[in-house]
Amino acid sequence: MNSRDIIRKAWYSMIRRCSKDVAFYKPYYYDKGITVCDKWIESFESFYQDMLPTWQLGLELDRKDNDKGYFPDNCRWVTHSENQKNKRAYSSTGHKGVYKNKNEYIAQITINGKTKTIGRFKTIEEARHARQEIQNAI
Repeated sequence: MNSRDIIRKAWYSMIRRCSKDVAFYKPYYYDKGITVCDKWIESFESFYQDMLPTWQLGLELDRKDNDKGYFPDNCRWVTHSENQKNKRAYSSTGHKGVYKNKNEYIAQITINGKTKTIGRFKTIEEARHARQEIQNAI
């Protein structure tokens, strides 16, 4: 795969994540107002020209500020470990697999070394209950 194909894949993934039509990503991007600038939505070539100068093999597309969308001044290429550090901060609740993020609770479970988000809940009790149900089903 050449650099153009790799960058096109990153562009396509970015567009897909921010789409209102992709249910899996919708709560994390579209519903939070994370958008892609018009010139990048309309043209892969614009994205390619803006992002190629700093691209290197093995780097991933990242937003400098997770509360803002995808546009030239907010995007960069980073290593996978750097990208993991730039995730939204969850605070521990003291309950295994339940985290607080602003005014919601996120329930997660790790299966075969992969962490999966079960859902987002208004109360800690709802999150704990959902996680426990999944845990019992395994």
